[in-house]
Amino acid sequence: MMQMARNKMFATYLIVLLIFSMFPVSYAQIVYGDGQTDKPTQRLDRVSVQSCNCVAFRLDDIQGYWLNNAQIAVMEEFQSRDIPLTIGIIGGDSFQFGIDPKITGHVRDALSENSKIKIANHGLNHENFTTHDQKMQSDLLKKSNGRLSEILGITPKTFIPPFNEFDDNTVLALGENGFTHFSPSLITGSPPYLLNNSSLYSFPKTATTGEIVESGLFEGVNPERTFDDIQTGLDNFGFAVVTMHPQEFSVIENGTYANLVNDRQIDELVLLIKKIQDSGLKIVFLENIDKNAQLYDVLIPEWFEKNLQWRNEEKITHAELSDAVNYLKRQGIVKLGTVDNAES
Repeated sequence: MMQMARNKMFATYLIVLLIFSMFPVSYAQIVYGDGQTDKPTQRLDRVSVQSCNCVAFRLDDIQGYWLNNAQIAVMEEFQSRDIPLTIGIIGGDSFQFGIDPKITGHVRDALSENSKIKIANHGLNHENFTTHDQKMQSDLLKKSNGRLSEILGITPKTFIPPFNEFDDNTVLALGENGFTHFSPSLITGSPPYLLNNSSLYSFPKTATTGEIVESGLFEGVNPERTFDDIQTGLDNFGFAVVTMHPQEFSVIENGTYANLVNDRQIDELVLLIKKIQDSGLKIVFLENIDKNAQLYDVLIPEWFEKNLQWRNEEKITHAELSDAVNYLKRQGIVKLGTVDNAES
């Protein structure tokens, strides 16, 4: 019931976004279908809205001999609750993953236990990929994947670009190396973000649990704000990706990070997870967002499309169009149902 309520809110909000022309229709992945007759006097048009109604968490900057207590503490919170988490590992020798037995052992054990942990490639030496040509980017991906495969016995198919930076050469290099998913930022990405029928999916971060402040250090973000950003991502794109860094879960001493766990920030992460679960949303691996995407039907009356046209021609105001939306909601005219051929 709660999930259906969320779906209805999502569909209704998308209609509002269309009305106010906040972004092109393709951003919201909406397509118009054949008209359907609900009442003899009123023709309804079908609008199909695609969404996974899901949230993916990614933990960046996994490496050796650096804040490994915080790295492990975050992973353990997800493992203890059997919740999916994608971790971005920096594969190069200089970042010492594979050398530090503490963090390497924890990841290796987690993977062998078939826990809710999946690995992603986070670069060879945390380099900005856009400073290299396609061949170099492809070589970096191949080397880092090769090293992670050697250490963990797994070849990542998901890429988290260092600094969230990528370009067209990155996309080509990812294809050459068999990657299926990558996760930049909304700033470097460009909607629409396809939820099906793609050989390489881009699911950028839409929310974060921490941010860099004036001191140049990471500080935690209020879980209420993070949850609001999750909802915005769902409303705008049909999915949400939450980015985390070990720094924000570490204690700051004398203006720098200490290898001590910030228990308050861990508690806030737990509150965020609980809030997501209580809302009826599903937490999935980053690479499973597309696998959870479904189409939902929204039926709207024919006259409403005329209102949209009038607003685009500035013949009516935003307020007048908003009144039309509220009328649809009050009268229960907007209807929602799962499309029969939806993908799971």
